[in-house]
Amino acid sequence: MLREYARMAVRQLRKEKVYSFITISGLALGLACVLCILLFVNDELSYDQYHSKSDRIFRVIQGGDSEEQSSSLPFPSGPTLQNDFPDIVEYQARLFNFQASTLSVVYEDKGVNKPFNEPHFFFGDSTYFKIFDHKFVKGNPDKALSGPGFVVITESTARRYFGTADAMGKVILFEGKYALMVNGVIEDVPSNSHFKFDFLASMTSLPALGFNIPEKNWYWNPVWTYVLLKDPSDRAVLQDQMHAFVQKYYHPSVKDDTDLNIQPVTNIYLYSKSDYEIGVMSDARNIKLFTIIGFVILLIAIINFINLSTARANLNS
Repeated sequence: MLREYARMAVRQLRKEKVYSFITISGLALGLACVLCILLFVNDELSYDQYHSKSDRIFRVIQGGDSEEQSSSLPFPSGPTLQNDFPDIVEYQARLFNFQASTLSVVYEDKGVNKPFNEPHFFFGDSTYFKIFDHKFVKGNPDKALSGPGFVVITESTARRYFGTADAMGKVILFEGKYALMVNGVIEDVPSNSHFKFDFLASMTSLPALGFNIPEKNWYWNPVWTYVLLKDPSDRAVLQDQMHAFVQKYYHPSVKDDTDLNIQPVTNIYLYSKSDYEIGVMSDARNIKLFTIIGFVILLIAIINFINLSTARANLNS
């Protein structure tokens, strides 16, 4: 029976080629557009979901009545949060890039000393890889950022600088003069991550680079701060403590206008409205817009197909 239906369909297609082409191509084009939109929406919704602890990872951001709604915090915030709330915060990790759009990197090989301006160079705490999942191709995640002078790079960065040679143990020059040794190579950061890096150097390298970490400065807020909670339900408990935390530590000139908010890592890409973001963010409203567009396209394609089929049937009757 199905074979007979198939033969009839083929004969009909051959008999009315123009009509069949218009009808089928219109429906196919509509379905293709809807499929592309669905793939886009699915990708947007998948940001930072690949981390195994994503339900326990949160970023602490700065808000309140001040003009600055910042995604970054003062240097002491992360360690102090872990110290003050050990029953809630398992690990904290900070990221820092000197608030620069690019940082210079040099690898001197056989007399070639060409600097590269890298837009994705960051410094991070050694606990970073205890919070976020990255597959190590070379090196040990527990030791990769365990001391000063270490840097972790991505596979594509390793190929760009060292070709097919083993990148482990190679030394690059940060800003042309400060030596950093490659102590780990990871797979490239997935595209569905709100934070992408090519270089991640140890935070303890900063003093050796001539930068003294302002561990008592509660005014300047240049670091992105993440916490791994022991239980995701503790988010509300920690949030309730943030006002008292600000009042206890923040600079008198800003503490009355400042609040801290605990933001799920999976919400950052679509829902963050903070200034000084670590990367390019999207907007949840785009998801709603594209979903509506996809539904309208699908509806039009179906109606068009039905109308053409009905009109042709009437002509043949």
